[in-house]
Amino acid sequence: MPTPTPTPAPITRRLSSRRWIRAFTLIETLIAVMLLSAITLFAVPMYRDAAARSHRMMAIDALRERAFAMAWLNGASSNGAAGGVLRPVTRSAHDDARSMGVSPHAAMEGIYRLEVLQSGNGENVVRATPVSGGPMHGDRCGIYELVSNGVQRNVEPGGRVLAAERQQACWRGRG
Repeated sequence: MPTPTPTPAPITRRLSSRRWIRAFTLIETLIAVMLLSAITLFAVPMYRDAAARSHRMMAIDALRERAFAMAWLNGASSNGAAGGVLRPVTRSAHDDARSMGVSPHAAMEGIYRLEVLQSGNGENVVRATPVSGGPMHGDRCGIYELVSNGVQRNVEPGGRVLAAERQQACWRGRG
C-alpha cells in the first residue's frame, strides 16, 4: 500500500456543507499592523502636544483665579479702580483664598504646584511650578509667575527669565 502524499492546506476550509471560512494571511496581518503603527506614529505626538497645551492653560487659569481671589479679598474693585493691578495681599487674605477652595485645583494635582510668594519689594507672586516627575516636568515653558503688579513671566527652575517671544507663546498655551 503506497503512502499517501500530504496535500497543502487550503486558505479556506469548509465549516459545514454550505459555509466557508477564510482566514487572514500573514501578509494581510502585517499590513494591518504597519497601518496601525503608522497611525500611532503621528497620533501619539499630537496627543502629547494637546495634553501639554491643556496643562499649560489649566495652570494659567489657576494663576489668574488665585490672583483675582487674592485681589478681591484684599479689596481691589472689579470696575478697574485699582487700574487692573493687583494689590499686595495680606497673610489673612491668602488664608481666606485657601479656605475658599481657590488653592490648588484638584485637576492640577500631580501636574503643577501653586504657591504664593512675597518678593523683596513687597509684591506677591503667584507661581505655578511643574511637579517633579509629573507630565510637565522639564517643559520648555518652565515656571509660570503672575506678579501682583500684573507682570506675567516664565522662569527656568534655575531662576533665569525666558525670552519674551517664548513667554508670549507660553502664556497663549503654545509653549
